[in-house]
Amino acid sequence: MVIFCTVEYVHGQNEKKHYFGVRYSYGACFFKDGMFSEKQLDGKTYHSAGFDYSYRFWENTELGLGLMWAVNLLDDRRHIFNPNGNPNIETTTSVNALSIPVYVKHSQKYFFIGGGPCLNYHPWFDNWTWGIGFELNVGLQYVFKSGLTVFVSPRGQINMLNLSGNENIKGIKKDVLSQLGISIGLGYKFGK
Repeated sequence: MVIFCTVEYVHGQNEKKHYFGVRYSYGACFFKDGMFSEKQLDGKTYHSAGFDYSYRFWENTELGLGLMWAVNLLDDRRHIFNPNGNPNIETTTSVNALSIPVYVKHSQKYFFIGGGPCLNYHPWFDNWTWGIGFELNVGLQYVFKSGLTVFVSPRGQINMLNLSGNENIKGIKKDVLSQLGISIGLGYKFGK
């Protein structure tokens, strides 16, 4: 998606303290499997969409809170009984997650960097469970005179799954789902 902007950037946007926006992300997901002794789940792609609110608390720095829904597609190579005699059937399964990122974002005119921890709630086989993670975004943004904001950024997120169990000997969570992709977003800066 390419957006051509013809309005000049206005430094007065620094006076606007609140931001509300939507974003969509797409990319590759990677799964490190700690539950099975051999690699039976492989990451493919993910899609996520959600909302962000942030408050500028110091010059070009904002504290933000989001609500995201992600669908992570995985190749499932677990042994499933097949009446034709082939025990290895490959199917695609999804791991969905409701994610609440809390982040700090620092902007310099057209560029920004942001990141922070995420709390995730997702199905894990037959149960829903909590997980934690970390998200990082670095990208380009443009703020129109009206406060309308558009951005595009590469993003990465690492999630530790199944906090209620499945630990290794040292107590570190073994199942990790990572995402690497690109985000696009549209928002509005307002208030003083």
